[in-house]
Formats: sequence, structure tokens, C-alpha cells
Amino acid sequence: VLPETFGISHLTRAFKCDIQRLEDKVVVECELPGFKKEDINISFEDKVLTVEAKKDEKVENEKDKNNYIVRERFTQSVRRSFVVENIDDENIKAKYEDGILTITLSKKMPEKVDKKIVID
Repeated sequence: VLPETFGISHLTRAFKCDIQRLEDKVVVECELPGFKKEDINISFEDKVLTVEAKKDEKVENEKDKNNYIVRERFTQSVRRSFVVENIDDENIKAKYEDGILTITLSKKMPEKVDKKIVID
């Protein structure tokens, strides 16, 4: 599978992913350390798989807010989309463990079409 088949932009990457095409499925593994399972949304629509994650780290009171010298982990939102064809959209599974999101997309078996050839 060529990267452009999945619509991957090499210029900007919100998070790293590995995409593997196997005989009967496509497996997507995404690095999303620091996120909780509840922070992650996955959708598949019109051959496009979208993974997005967002977290908000809130400071509860003003006293805690003023104790920070540097605060870089306040809000984080990341998103990536991939074009994936011939997928059974009724049979997509996902699991999140140790900062790695694994999405397994079962391939849809192509319908066999008999084509009659007309003789000129």
C-alpha cells in the first residue's frame, strides 16, 4: 500500500501511525500517549477513517494557576484522516492500551460480477 492511498500528508503529522494491509483486514496503530480512552473519537464515513483526540487539563482554582512557571500541557487536540477502501463498515474494531490505539478494519469481499462481452 502506498502512503498516498491512505491520504497521509508527510508535511504535517498530528501523531504517528502505522498502517498495515493484511490479507483480510487493515490494521491502523496510532500513538496517542497521555490521552484517556474517553478523549478519543473514531469515525468511518465515505471511505474516510478519522481519528481525533482532545483533552483539556483544567486548573481548579486561581492559587494552582499561579504556581505554574511553564504550562504546555493545557489543551491538546489532534486529528488525522485516512482514505481506506473496500472496508466492511459494520465490522470495525478498536482498542486502546498503553497509549496505542489499534483499529482493525475488516475488508469487504468484492462482489463478483460476470460481464458479458459483446462481439462487434
